[in-house]
Amino acid sequence: MANAGVAQELRQIVRLIVSKHDAPDGHAVLPPPIPPQLKEPAEPDSARRLTTATPVLTPPISPQETEAKDNQIAGDKSRKMQEDIHGQSAPTGTILSNQAAANHPQPVDYGLTYDALDRNNLRTAAGLEYKESPSWKFFLPIWLLVYSLGFAVLAASLRGTVGEFVLLFFVGLIVGGGLTALYIYPILSAAVSVCIAAYERRHPSAGLLAYRQALHLHELYLTAAREAEWAARQAAHEAELRKRSYWEFLDGYAFERATAEVLSKHQFNAVVTPGSGDGGVDIEVTRNGRKGVVQCKAHTSGVGPHVVRDLYGVIHHSRASFGIIVSRGGFSRGAVEFARDKPIYFLDVSHLIAMQEGRDVLAEAFTRTET
Repeated sequence: MANAGVAQELRQIVRLIVSKHDAPDGHAVLPPPIPPQLKEPAEPDSARRLTTATPVLTPPISPQETEAKDNQIAGDKSRKMQEDIHGQSAPTGTILSNQAAANHPQPVDYGLTYDALDRNNLRTAAGLEYKESPSWKFFLPIWLLVYSLGFAVLAASLRGTVGEFVLLFFVGLIVGGGLTALYIYPILSAAVSVCIAAYERRHPSAGLLAYRQALHLHELYLTAAREAEWAARQAAHEAELRKRSYWEFLDGYAFERATAEVLSKHQFNAVVTPGSGDGGVDIEVTRNGRKGVVQCKAHTSGVGPHVVRDLYGVIHHSRASFGIIVSRGGFSRGAVEFARDKPIYFLDVSHLIAMQEGRDVLAEAFTRTET
């Protein structure tokens, strides 16, 4: 607005000069006045000051927001510092490769006593070896010196023979030493321990720092070992589920063919019978010249004793030497009891998976029968 007013005045001056130059008598011809409605309104000084000096205001930040932001920054710095110092961001494999951290560090290797660990709030677990504490070694000469000085001061005011003084000296030394060790020494030892602990917190020794680092590495190793063990169990469980899902999603005929393929890998000559008129035999097998019959139960319910009785009749009817029942749902206790002492063998999904992986789960049974 102020710049527009200045430009308007300059335009009037220019028109005045031009009109004076063009006038015949040399007198300036004033331009016609500008109508009031065309004039730009003058800008007040207060408005001009507000326009040029108005600051940009930002919404105020509450103390709670400021404290929360400071806490977040401090937490981030603390976590970063912990990762840098303790190496918590290191992968599990790297931690487990440090076999030296597998065993609990021994305080004696770092020149630490039991009292040093106790006053620094470090675990004093069983089976640890500590450096011998020199506290009693310090107590005895100090007590002997203090007692001797005190006895010398006291003896100067007493009268007696040399023998009486010697007897009094040793009696006082033993009795006074016992009472001091029983009542005064624990108080003095606790006070000294508090002072030493306060000093060690401000100025920890190299052995204490090294022991803390070794102890932390040991704890990281144990944590990593537990995580690795859990991951291995989880991976094995997932692998087992994948293997079982293969058998659980097969239909009846595919289940029979897959069973025949597994048996063929372990000294069985297996032939899947046609779907109809099989006489209760799904697979005909021979092993070491012995004929056998196989029934496959692809349903998820357990096999009961009536199925085993039927198979036992099929064995005699077909003049086979043994029978095998393959069940996806397991076997009942009655079925197991009925098959006892009979040439009938059971295979479930776990056995099929083991045979897929190369283990002959029926080897012992056939070896026992042949002998």
